[in-house]
Amino acid sequence: MKNTLSAAVFLVLVLAVLSYSGLFVKLENIMEEEHNDSKKEQAVFGSVEDYHADKASCEAAGGKWEPAGLQQIERCNLPTSDAGKVCRSASECERGVCFTDKIEMRDVETEGRCYGWSLSIGTCLNRVEEGKTTGVLCID
Repeated sequence: MKNTLSAAVFLVLVLAVLSYSGLFVKLENIMEEEHNDSKKEQAVFGSVEDYHADKASCEAAGGKWEPAGLQQIERCNLPTSDAGKVCRSASECERGVCFTDKIEMRDVETEGRCYGWSLSIGTCLNRVEEGKTTGVLCID
């Protein structure tokens, strides 16, 4: 009982410190953003509509059947219809990936281009949001 009470008091103190410092609110916002943005998941893993169980059906749909990610699992990677289109945010792109080839730090004003493939797993891209770079992010 004493250990349970001590753990509960410790947790309350940690949450109080985080709330006071604003970190808790920032973490909560980041988690909510990630949870609500299904386009990010589609950009990494593709969507159900992109699923092709074998190489033949993938290639028939215009895709590339290739290993992706650290586990090198073979997947279908389909071209997007808006590849190369100028963008200023992910929401302007079919797969939710607006990026730039510029290797800039965060918050540099720039235009991006829509990513050309249904999967971005196994890539390192400098994404663009609201007309500014977000920094290079590698997804694997």
